[in-house]
Parts: sequence; C-alpha cells; structure tokens
Amino acid sequence: MLRIFATYRYISFLNLDVVGGCLIFAWLGAQIACSPIPHYHYLLFGAAVWCVYTLDRLIDVRAQPHNLTARHAFWARNIRWGWFAIFSICLMAFGLLIFYCPKGLIVGGLFLVLFICIYLFFKRYCYLKTRIFVLKEPFIALGFALGITVAWWSENLTWTVPMIVFFLYLFLLAFINVIVIGFFEKDEDAAKNEKSLIHLFSEYAIYIIGFLMAFLSAGVIPFCNLPVFWMSVLAILPWLTLFPLFFQKLFASHHLYRYWVDGLLTTPLLFLFFR
Repeated sequence: MLRIFATYRYISFLNLDVVGGCLIFAWLGAQIACSPIPHYHYLLFGAAVWCVYTLDRLIDVRAQPHNLTARHAFWARNIRWGWFAIFSICLMAFGLLIFYCPKGLIVGGLFLVLFICIYLFFKRYCYLKTRIFVLKEPFIALGFALGITVAWWSENLTWTVPMIVFFLYLFLLAFINVIVIGFFEKDEDAAKNEKSLIHLFSEYAIYIIGFLMAFLSAGVIPFCNLPVFWMSVLAILPWLTLFPLFFQKLFASHHLYRYWVDGLLTTPLLFLFFR
C-alpha cells in the first residue's frame, strides 16, 4: 500500500492525475455534445494542461523559494528539467498544429492562452500589490471548464442544453476542488502573502458554500442526458470531493487532501468500462 501511495505521489507531483482527469472529462464532454474529438486533440489538450500546471509551479518556485510545499520542492529540485519539458512539449504541440491546422481549435486555443496570461498577470500583480487575489478560485474553475470544452465552443456556433449544463457542472466541480485545497492550504498561502477568496470566509461559511455547490452540481446532472450509471457517479463526485472537510486530521496528513481531490477527477475512467 505504501509503495502504491509513493507511486501515486510522484504521479501527482508531475501533474499527471490532473491531466488524466481533464482528458477523461473532455472525452465525456464529446459524448454529451455528440461531437467526436480527433485523437490529436487529446494529445494537444493534455500537453496544454500539463504545461499550464507545471508553469504555474515553476513560477511559484521562483517567486517563493522558501517555505515550499512538497510538490513545489519537487519542481525546485527539477526546475531545469521542468523548463526543458515545457519547451519540448510546446514544440511538439506547435508541430501538430501546423500538420493538422485545425482552425477552430487554434482560435479557441489562442483565446485560452489569453485567458491564462490574464490569470497569471492578475495573480502576480495582486499578490505583489494587495497580497490578495479574490478571483483566484473562480479563475481556476472557469479555466478548467473552458479548457475541457474548448472543442465545443471553437467549432459549434450553438450549444445544446446538455452542453451548457455540463459546462456549469464542470465549473462547480472545479470550484469545489479548489475550495477544498484552499481550505487546507489557507495558512500556508497566508504565510506567503498569497491570500485568495477562501481567506474572506469563515470555516462555517466554507462548509455552506461547499454544500450549496455540491447540491447544485449534482442537481443539474440529469439534464445532461447520460446513462443512469454515469449520472449517478457524476452526481456523487462533488460530495466525495468535499470529504476532506469532514475528516480534516486524516486528510491533512501527508497532504492526502490534494491526492484525494485531484485523483477523483479521474473517476469517469469507469465509464470506459461501462459504456
């Protein structure tokens, strides 16, 4: 068991659990939109997600070289490999874009790049000037939902109701994810003068917000027109994401909360076996 945990720990450090979760949700979104996604799109999307998460880690390491978390310490030790990997993956992605030349996806990708640049700019500006970035959690949740659905809104002029509902579900699920992570890292972020929306609410208020979002995200799932088993798993997922809030001592140990909430994003892998 310890060996399995140690292996998954490095998978999490490398951001591969988040990448896997984003890819399986993108596949699920394609089923809802009835719009098959080319295989190279998954490769490009996975590369983009990994580069964004890794770039964010490397920027944090450079800006805050002291009091690093375990995952940031990992990238501090491997910072040169991190930059080399980002450069190599971006070069590969550029080659794929030139070869396939998907115009809609390129436009959507450029929009996402602009969105990410705006996020990183405001994140650094607010932390340097005001020490608080209240839009951190909404930005991350919106970026998660936009990235997964980029194949839709870059190719389709109109969205169906199931597509809109699934986009809302993704936003709410990602918001719950970052709220739980922010709850456990609240003191660490405050010590680094990197406060966010989570610091404006009491613990009781965070519980209420989490409950409301989980209830709403589970409530919209029936409108996605999915098989019953799929809907059941997706409806339970937001509540499972909230689990660490009720067992704080357990999940605070060895940063288990991070592995739990990010690992849950890969839950829809079950759908590949129950199609």
